[in-house]
Amino acid sequence: MCANVGASGGASVGGGTCAVLDGKGGGITRSMRGGAAVGGGADASVGVQASSADLEGLAGYSANGTASGSMGPGVEGSAGVSLDGNNNWTVSGGPAWGAEASGGVNIEKTEVHRLFNWEDLFPQPVERVMAPGPEGKPHAW
Repeated sequence: MCANVGASGGASVGGGTCAVLDGKGGGITRSMRGGAAVGGGADASVGVQASSADLEGLAGYSANGTASGSMGPGVEGSAGVSLDGNNNWTVSGGPAWGAEASGGVNIEKTEVHRLFNWEDLFPQPVERVMAPGPEGKPHAW
């Protein structure tokens, strides 16, 4: 789940935060973006994001395209690819509120913070095996 704010008018700026779950656990991201835009306005949105990366793979710089349309309620969406050579992709979208009609290309910087690991929340049982005794048979205790 993500929450974002943005404004544009020749240039675009914005930022947001997401709660992230992956195969290792969960955490949050914080992103800031800036770039060029056609159209203008300002809006706030909530939505979902999907990615080919785990939480740590979202950190760093990415290039993305955004589109937004709202006059009161509306929609916002974006798609991007990481600039670190790993070619991780992200797509996001959801409802938006504000007054904006724009499209843009941005550079985005994302910080990540892992809050928990699944292993810590759900530890796996440890199997204990007794070593054989001197006769090669397990000790009877």
